[in-house]
Amino acid sequence: MKVDLERYGKVDQTGFHSDNGEPCPRVWDDRRKTWSDDWKQFIGDFEKKLNDQKITEYKQVMSTEKNLPEPKTLSEIAQFGIDNPQFSTNAIGEIMDQLYNQEEKKVLVAIDQYNDWFRPSEFRSFRYANENRYYIPPYDLSLVRMFINFDGHFIKNGFKLMTSSSEDLFASQFDHTQIGFPTGFH
Repeated sequence: MKVDLERYGKVDQTGFHSDNGEPCPRVWDDRRKTWSDDWKQFIGDFEKKLNDQKITEYKQVMSTEKNLPEPKTLSEIAQFGIDNPQFSTNAIGEIMDQLYNQEEKKVLVAIDQYNDWFRPSEFRSFRYANENRYYIPPYDLSLVRMFINFDGHFIKNGFKLMTSSSEDLFASQFDHTQIGFPTGFH
């Protein structure tokens, strides 16, 4: 498929699309009784400087002159992501954005075991000091965040199909309100 260059170059290395809002806004966690970014008070100046440097690095997009300024096809974007692992998340995000916003081909996004995406991940960070023993929640992982959204209605020529095999999750009861699924559609 051909690349729409008007849409291209808006996804950074974390999968964040510049047209979208903040992916992980500062929110109050009532269960933990803390703000989502309280971890910032526990880092020193050196780590803050490293974090700021990483954030600048993570904001890189594929469309710059030194990267892939004008790809012709989606396969070029995919190959660039394979050849340059630091841009693999960019590549997936760019391809998803292109597929969601074209009318040439039909698109199906199929996600199985959707309920598993709401469990704590196996990755740890001190920034998540909570009853989950420091495990990072799935939504804070770039690739999961790109697929977890209930956004099939944004696909111009296709849809998103998700299945869930269980309603009981660790420390919560899974229902349609947790994924933004309108009442009556479930």
